[in-house]
Amino acid sequence: MTVKVIPFENKYAIKTRKLIINILENEFNFLKIKRPDLWQIAKTYQTAKGNFWLALDTSDVVGTIALQDCGDGRGYLRRMYVRKEYRSKGLGSKLLSVVLNFAKNNHYKKIYLATTDAMTQANKFYCKNGFKKIKRLPNDIPAPGDSIFYEILI
Repeated sequence: MTVKVIPFENKYAIKTRKLIINILENEFNFLKIKRPDLWQIAKTYQTAKGNFWLALDTSDVVGTIALQDCGDGRGYLRRMYVRKEYRSKGLGSKLLSVVLNFAKNNHYKKIYLATTDAMTQANKFYCKNGFKKIKRLPNDIPAPGDSIFYEILI
């Protein structure tokens, strides 16, 4: 498996949306949910202190991860998805490592994330990688539909 991680490029927009929506709808049955960020990835995520990364196997998008800048040295981990066939092979760790290095280089102090009970493997992954469960996100970080929250100190 030769997968490389790169910052999002618009030429992969359709493949990126398909991967994320396929996982959310077909694996977790999260249907009829608006996802406006997926039609404006660069505008939403690629800011001075934020980014969106793709895991590519040749030109096939097999994983994604994003970090949004929330100000005051805080970030919000979003859109972490890995195609089923690529799971449990280190790709999630590789994607998370890219985000944590980016966060350190951009002087983040904390990263938050939100998920659901349905994503059991993701919850195990976050705990294994140093994220601590918290009761809720700060009030200025929205997480509609999510019920499990984590933070990690950088």
